[in-house]
Amino acid sequence: MEQNLRLNIDDPSEEADASQYRCLAGRLLYPTVTRPDITYSINQLSQYLSCARQSHMDAAVCLLRYLKTTTGQGLFFPSTRNMNLMAYCDASWLSCPTTKRSNIGYYISIGRAPISWRTKKQSLVSCSSDEAEISCNGDYSLRSIVASMVVKEFWCNSR
Repeated sequence: MEQNLRLNIDDPSEEADASQYRCLAGRLLYPTVTRPDITYSINQLSQYLSCARQSHMDAAVCLLRYLKTTTGQGLFFPSTRNMNLMAYCDASWLSCPTTKRSNIGYYISIGRAPISWRTKKQSLVSCSSDEAEISCNGDYSLRSIVASMVVKEFWCNSR
């Protein structure tokens, strides 16, 4: 998908074959296990399963082309003993044009090995970008604390 592409439920393009679109979107869920780089795109495409338009199908085909050209990409789990916990989070305010909700996401890794990541639409509408970021930070901070406790427990027990 293009970086700034905004899919919309009221797209003026013609309707796409709904069963074919649902089948394609369902099959694209499986690569997200090892390809966190496509989770946001899959999230966006999955919101239009009941009312697929040709622009949505075009975006899904574009994602397929991306997967075909980047077969060597994916998760890498190095065998180093680097146990540094790193966490990143971000929120995009009013990113859904239909519901006006923000999307939030986080990524947590130990060394260079990812252990947790998530992208989701917030349950409430944020009044500002600061409010969306604070909500994102609260969710990811809790998960970071739990991850650090697990790392400490694992590290101490493995020695």
